[in-house]
Amino acid sequence: MQPQDRPQKTAAARAYLSQQPGQNGSPVAQPILTRAQRMLLITVDGQRSESELLSLARSLGLDEAVLRQLEAQGLISSPNANELAQQRERVAEQDRRARMLAAAKLFALELASRMLVGQDGRLREQMRAVQSESAFWDWLAQCESSITLAADAERAALFRHRVAANLPRP
Repeated sequence: MQPQDRPQKTAAARAYLSQQPGQNGSPVAQPILTRAQRMLLITVDGQRSESELLSLARSLGLDEAVLRQLEAQGLISSPNANELAQQRERVAEQDRRARMLAAAKLFALELASRMLVGQDGRLREQMRAVQSESAFWDWLAQCESSITLAADAERAALFRHRVAANLPRP
């Protein structure tokens, strides 16, 4: 289920529900809800989808317009569409970066293996612990040091340049 599909109570709804039935001490005009509408409002928790709430509404004898009515009264709200779009973009970007990191790890390991010819066992073990970009850059520095010792600094610089081209810094 999508988050936009999960209505939530507003502060006004929580205040309304915290009143005892028949209590009129509030200076602000409170919405008048039927018993069934109040029961439905109680079930709105940000966890149930709109379709689940509509099913509950039907079982309470309410029509499908009840959620829009509660929203119009300011008792429930759905997450902002712009906020949801931004959240989806952030998730997509994180996913894209995670895929790039996985590809860069494999590329770097393959390249280091070719440059170190059989002396890459320790780097292979360390690579398994790399789960973030910062850890990757630290691991890459270790690879570069190993290549410098096994070959030369020029070859190590070439290694870093080729790997960095696959995973540019954010």
